[in-house]
Amino acid sequence: MIETRLLYYFQAVAREKNITKAAQSLHVTQPTLSKQMMELEEQLGCKLYNRSKRGLTLTEEGTYLQSKANDILNLINNVENTFSSNNQILSGDINIACGETAVMETILEIFKEFQQKNPDVKLHIYSGNANSVLKRLDSGLADIGLLL
Repeated sequence: MIETRLLYYFQAVAREKNITKAAQSLHVTQPTLSKQMMELEEQLGCKLYNRSKRGLTLTEEGTYLQSKANDILNLINNVENTFSSNNQILSGDINIACGETAVMETILEIFKEFQQKNPDVKLHIYSGNANSVLKRLDSGLADIGLLL
């Protein structure tokens, strides 16, 4: 099983495209981070990065992991926020997955009014086709799904 910490480390390396810079941003040593990334590649049985003098680029597998790591880490943050939120003030994140429909303009106006009344609530909108909206709902990455 992949540890959450390794996903954060992987995301930092992918973002920085450089092990040394990622290590600095994570406040760990470069050898530690390099070892962790090699162990992650070994655990998954694939190469996640192409290394060159100009930095790192993600392999196809690395790009896939980056996408899934984003989803996993967002889901973990949503769960943590749900349990740590103060019930006195409406706050937190609401993830909405929706298809491109003719009523989106009206829906966005409603969201705008809602957010003005509840500034501590962050609305995250994902746009996709019906299958991707349903997948996000099924995996818990979306709180609300809007479909035709």
